[in-house]
Amino acid sequence: MLEAEIAEVAHDVWESMFGLQLTVVDDLTVDGPSLTGIVHIDGGWRGAVTLHCSVALAAELTDRLFDDSGDNDVRDLLGELTNQLGGNIKAMLPSASSLSLPAVAVGSDYQVTVTDTRVAARVTLACNGSPVVISLLERTA
Repeated sequence: MLEAEIAEVAHDVWESMFGLQLTVVDDLTVDGPSLTGIVHIDGGWRGAVTLHCSVALAAELTDRLFDDSGDNDVRDLLGELTNQLGGNIKAMLPSASSLSLPAVAVGSDYQVTVTDTRVAARVTLACNGSPVVISLLERTA
């Protein structure tokens, strides 16, 4: 079950970086300003990994690591989290592949679309009551 493996990877990353627990939840949505990180996977397996959470949660996580953080630090942290998750998820996939540099979108009203993909797995987790959504998108074309 890919979702369980993704949840375990996320739990390990959160525990090692922040000392925080993630819990799997059924249906929690990100409200208000949010961030979406994305890394592309290319090679024997093609697709992308996205990480979506609220700006408030990302700022809280950034503050746990840095004494003085700003907007750039929050975006950098989300990019690094996406990169770590993507690298660990890529290692679970069947073929040798490479990972792109992370990109991060920020805003209150936006959509991130990776064309010609389908959702291979999606996990919704909660950190301190705030949703964290991780998606694995598989290339269809």
